[in-house]
Amino acid sequence: MRCVHCGSERVVLADGEYVCTERGTVLGYEVRPLKWAESALRALEMESRATLRAKYNLVVEHYIATICRRLGEQVLVESALALFRSLPKAAWQGKSPRAVAAAVVYLVASRLGYTRRAVADAAKVSPLTVRDVAGELKKYLT
Repeated sequence: MRCVHCGSERVVLADGEYVCTERGTVLGYEVRPLKWAESALRALEMESRATLRAKYNLVVEHYIATICRRLGEQVLVESALALFRSLPKAAWQGKSPRAVAAAVVYLVASRLGYTRRAVADAAKVSPLTVRDVAGELKKYLT
């Protein structure tokens, strides 16, 4: 490697950076292959659809509990989890787990007077997302 500023070939690797020893300038960063990414992709390839669905359910249930905790209403957790578990897969398929959880919590919490904005803030999503997903989920409840 050669320094682009002075042309010196005295370039060393120090703390993950290529540094010219003549001028002391940083020329770039060391690029390492992401071994963890390769192993993660291999693990995902081996997952079955049932396992991925189960994991999706766990993620949504985690978000439901988190949102209810942020709202300060632990009594909502059981009702929201029961509502989510009663929904068919077609209701939430292809949607963000956080958006689905927020919509489910909103459907339950709206009976207690919580606004869409309060639930959206607790879920860290847009109120419009909560409105849209909740509207789609309502189709499967009636």
